[in-house]
Amino acid sequence: MKIPILLLFISGLAHGQSSDKEVFHIRYGMTPISPATDRDVVHTIDMNARFPLLVRDKTIVAGGLGYETLWTNHFPLFSGNSVQGISMQGLFNRNLGNNRALLMAGSVGIYSDFKDVSGEDFRYAFGVRYKMKLHEKFTMSYGLGISKQFFGVMVAPFIDFDWAMTSRLRLSGPLPINTRLRYTLSNRGEVMLFIKPDNATYRLSEETYASRYFQRKQWNVGLGFDYLLSRHWLLTIKGGYSLRRKFEIYDASQTGVLSIFTFDLRGGSRTPSYQYEEKALFAEVTLAWIIAKD
Repeated sequence: MKIPILLLFISGLAHGQSSDKEVFHIRYGMTPISPATDRDVVHTIDMNARFPLLVRDKTIVAGGLGYETLWTNHFPLFSGNSVQGISMQGLFNRNLGNNRALLMAGSVGIYSDFKDVSGEDFRYAFGVRYKMKLHEKFTMSYGLGISKQFFGVMVAPFIDFDWAMTSRLRLSGPLPINTRLRYTLSNRGEVMLFIKPDNATYRLSEETYASRYFQRKQWNVGLGFDYLLSRHWLLTIKGGYSLRRKFEIYDASQTGVLSIFTFDLRGGSRTPSYQYEEKALFAEVTLAWIIAKD
């Protein structure tokens, strides 16, 4: 198997999206926050890179490294600090024949304010997908993601698909994790409509903040634009609206929660020591290195 084909797989497994060709990206996002005292902005940056580890007959093993950070200009959302995450990822694909494949991914990382890192700052995640190519224009997968967060366990069942509806219009999943309706404008550009939930936690300092954790929950919808700057460099600009957005801080003892996406099914009677909730606009820009379309 040629390396470009391997890299296509790596991106597809990492994002749950078979048509992605991304090998590396850096992304910046911003959204306003309006507490009672003053207006501010929440900034985010994330980066990710993927690389092959083993290619053997019908089996592929790959790895990845990720970094993310979130901060405000002056509003003490998480006690005046930034929160960050550093992760390692493992990716596995087994071709089962007859247009079927089994895909698995796992990750482990430290997510905290990095004031006094310890074993309690680790988060873990695992996902599995069963992929079927049903038609030249339609690929379907069923999957489940499980993440050990600081509040408990988050479960994300999904259906992943890639449907070329016409030569220009494509609907792709996974539903509802990152569903996109794309329309091709030219060889270089396309527009998209998308919906994407987010549910993430970060541990605060044990010494200063008694190991409280910060939780961000939101559902974003919006419009995006992809533009191919060159054969390998892709620029993506997105903007939209957070239909549901919460920033909360909980005591370390507030655990035992079972959540599906952003909805608590068990243990949802937690009482945050701090809570901020507001719908808001957001914007983000991504620069990615991809496998060339040709």
